[in-house]
Amino acid sequence: MNVSSITRTLNHNIANAAYKGVCPDIVRTCAVPPGPNSHLISRDPLTAGTELHALLGRIADNDPLSPKEKAYLPFMATLRTMVRDVGAAHMDSETDLPAAGTIPGGACDLLVRGGPQRRGVVEVKVLMHGTQKAPRGRDLAQVGAYARLIARRGSFDHVWAAVAYVELETGLVRFYGFTNSRQLVMRTLQLVGTN
Repeated sequence: MNVSSITRTLNHNIANAAYKGVCPDIVRTCAVPPGPNSHLISRDPLTAGTELHALLGRIADNDPLSPKEKAYLPFMATLRTMVRDVGAAHMDSETDLPAAGTIPGGACDLLVRGGPQRRGVVEVKVLMHGTQKAPRGRDLAQVGAYARLIARRGSFDHVWAAVAYVELETGLVRFYGFTNSRQLVMRTLQLVGTN
């Protein structure tokens, strides 16, 4: 079991109730200009999510992009700009985080240096249709668990966290950030762990 497998199995209503009243203090929405390869974006939600995350995994390399990767590039560029706009100096993708206490290990989408705190974590979710006007409970549980793993024995107050929704149909990226992850981590520990 890892963090994402646990949070995927959480009951939607229970997860949303667990984070009731927890509000992000950074909320941003950016329109994504369509690129010349937009027609290559998969219409299958699972495939689109996999392809966008594969491009996210290439955040640090300089190899040429395939036409399909270029289709997702405007979304990725917008997301990177949003993360940099909150003060991030460096981003690593798909970073493995070892287990801590009752929270199992997992791989966060973006481990960030700089921003509202010295360290942060951003979880990226891809939506094929519709819009996400507030973060979902399961997604907050996931990013809260990662914040716990990043803090290790340190203070949760010194890790910031965010969930970003890449909305393919609407052409938007929505960013919901928490400059201090304490409230997220504490709710997550109540929901999926104890320390």
